[in-house]
Amino acid sequence: MRQSGIRTRTGLQRSAGNITSLFIIGLLIFTVGFSNENDTKAITDALNTSMSKDSIKLVYMIGRVNGKCGNYTTLEPIPAQTDFIAAQKAGLVTIAPDGPDFWKVELVNAKPQVLENLKKAKYNEKDGCRSLTMFDTVATKSVVEVKSIYEVTSLKSEVEFTWKWVLAPSGVKLIDNLSQKELSQLNGNLKNPALLMRHDETFNLMDIKQSTTPRPGKMMLKKSGETWILAE
Repeated sequence: MRQSGIRTRTGLQRSAGNITSLFIIGLLIFTVGFSNENDTKAITDALNTSMSKDSIKLVYMIGRVNGKCGNYTTLEPIPAQTDFIAAQKAGLVTIAPDGPDFWKVELVNAKPQVLENLKKAKYNEKDGCRSLTMFDTVATKSVVEVKSIYEVTSLKSEVEFTWKWVLAPSGVKLIDNLSQKELSQLNGNLKNPALLMRHDETFNLMDIKQSTTPRPGKMMLKKSGETWILAE
């Protein structure tokens, strides 16, 4: 009986020792995985840069436009099309008649750099059109918190983080100036270039609280000098 008791106590001691060892190993992995504050900032910057193309766009055209001038229009009169209605009500553009079945669509208070870029842009000048497609940013992805950094190699790490949608100035204008019905009509038309210009189900123009709720993400990054970049 005494020997049995000794074996039991020894087994408990071993179990406790194993748990302690696992805890220490886990703590070491966590500690090694997380970098210093400067490194975490560099990783956050790299994640935000990597997600920059993952955005929500309102697509419309400027210039001399009708329903046949581009791929993102319908045959309805320009002032009756959802995207143009939204852009005009949000104060992004003005729309005025410009000959039979044509409209002149101009940006409102465009920045000097934007105006300079428009001078160099290649317009569609077929069939009476002189139009240019605009991809106006409504929202972008932004890192909320870097949760963990797991070192895969000395240069490459897997990063787990949370992100949320952040409204761009044009997105704020849409929310402030459109009714719920108009936001609902527009929502399905918004595109994400990272999804080959399809609608992104994670963003809902009618429910910004839900859209800005942090979501989990995971990305592989690699060290590049003092910075981090997306690992190929």
